[in-house]
Amino acid sequence: MKKNERNTKGAAAGKKKKGGKLAYVLTSLMGVMVILLSVGYGVFHHYYSKLNTSKFSDDPNAYDISDTDLKISDADLKALDETLYQDLGDGLVFDERNVTNIILVGTDSRSRGNKRTRSDAMILVSINRNTKKIIMTSFMRDMYVAIPNKKDNHNRLNTAFAYGGPDLLFQTIDTNFGIKIEKYAHIDFYNFIDLVDAVGGVDLEVNKGELDVVNYYYLPELNAALKDPPGTDVIPGKGGMTHLNGKQALAYTRVRYYGNGDFERTERQRKVLTQIFQKAKQMSVSELNKLADVVLPMISTNLTQGEVMSLIVNSPEYLTYDLESHRIPIDGSFAYTEAGNASVLGVNFKMNRKYWYETVYGSAD
Repeated sequence: MKKNERNTKGAAAGKKKKGGKLAYVLTSLMGVMVILLSVGYGVFHHYYSKLNTSKFSDDPNAYDISDTDLKISDADLKALDETLYQDLGDGLVFDERNVTNIILVGTDSRSRGNKRTRSDAMILVSINRNTKKIIMTSFMRDMYVAIPNKKDNHNRLNTAFAYGGPDLLFQTIDTNFGIKIEKYAHIDFYNFIDLVDAVGGVDLEVNKGELDVVNYYYLPELNAALKDPPGTDVIPGKGGMTHLNGKQALAYTRVRYYGNGDFERTERQRKVLTQIFQKAKQMSVSELNKLADVVLPMISTNLTQGEVMSLIVNSPEYLTYDLESHRIPIDGSFAYTEAGNASVLGVNFKMNRKYWYETVYGSAD
């Protein structure tokens, strides 16, 4: 065999050997990637499966509510604000590509499960990826609104969830404010207690008046509901910076008959959520995983697997965002009135829609 032929065959054999090694390496890498993807999907499915994604009952008699239609005369309605139900066609453009809106619903149910009751808390969380902000906006429960699909019915906003679950709440907010919401996360009394305990409680500035109402009114009620002995979890001291466990935090967020009523109550709710957010910011990855294991089973939601995956993947970034707190109705946009012997808030919806838009999306001009 000539030297050139031997060199050619040797080179070919070398290339074949290198090619075999390369194929082996690529096959190994593919195998590792498949394993990692399988593990990643397994971890994600583990968490997603913990969420309660079952629908609330469509049975019209499934709600737990004693309120009937709250009637108000046309003259009184007009007297509240002549622009109350004016056309909302203001040309505002809602860009959902960079903003995610999820309404957090807290119900006053004393029983676990998907039973529809009044929504004691309605906080719209807007994640704006352009401005790097998370905006929490409370919708006050006593606003007097038109309830869609219930003929001639007006009532407090908090009854919409009781009458028709998340879907009717979405429709009611859209009908009255022109704000489209499609996603929700729901938690009840008991689970809120567990949520706060899962992050180790919260530290808040509690004044003496709030403390008295919590200790002498709301905690005894919660102890009775939870079958805890009287006097359990009474908060010591005379106010100031106070550490609250889950039950105490729930009692604090329910304080209504002190200060400026429901206006301050919604602020307390946002303060507790802010503290939970701040504590999550300081947690390690392993601590966040443990928290997810505890918290996710408490939440009912209609978020899809893809949407939950996106929130999980982007959560490290979202935890760096600035957190803002607001409420609707804003000052100067509402008036108290009576409806069916009940006190309600008549609201200028267009003014509040514009305020919410500017807060979440930027200038409306």
